[in-house]
Amino acid sequence: MKFVLCYLARRQDGKIEILLSRKKWREGSKNIGVGRYNGYGGIIEAGETERQAIVREIKEESGPDNSGVIVSTLPEDMQKIAVTTFRNINPDGTTFEAEVHDFLCWKWEGKPRESEEKEAPEWHPIGALPFSDMMPSDPYWLLKALGGWKLRAYATLEKNQTVLVDSVGIQYVGELPEDQEVA
Repeated sequence: MKFVLCYLARRQDGKIEILLSRKKWREGSKNIGVGRYNGYGGIIEAGETERQAIVREIKEESGPDNSGVIVSTLPEDMQKIAVTTFRNINPDGTTFEAEVHDFLCWKWEGKPRESEEKEAPEWHPIGALPFSDMMPSDPYWLLKALGGWKLRAYATLEKNQTVLVDSVGIQYVGELPEDQEVA
């Protein structure tokens, strides 16, 4: 399964900040990462490219205001920073693999808000990300990717991605795969 994840960024008082929001529990969802801080993202739907999926996910997860205004961005404003592959062990012992294409975005319009999927977002200085409340593999790769290293990361997790089973593998690469449409 292929997914996308995008981190919105800004410069505030000369410092870089990343927008994070906690995922809400939802009926009928796999509820992976519930209660943990993360960027905006989700599954890439059939016929979408990675960047098209991010644009859609940001609109869905950033919450419209009272007048229906949503956060909008353009595919060309996304910078691919990593590809992370997670092998997930379900409580019944079955596994599934998620390939996540991670992006950084500095340019968007609108004000992110709470939504059906996400709690109210919060800005965090890049040097003080709340790793203890994020996905367990994030401390091993995220700052490197946000800092400009193109990389692939590999992790095995269990219990809805709340427990890291083994060490996180990191491979630094010169290029990441191009934006592809999912069949």
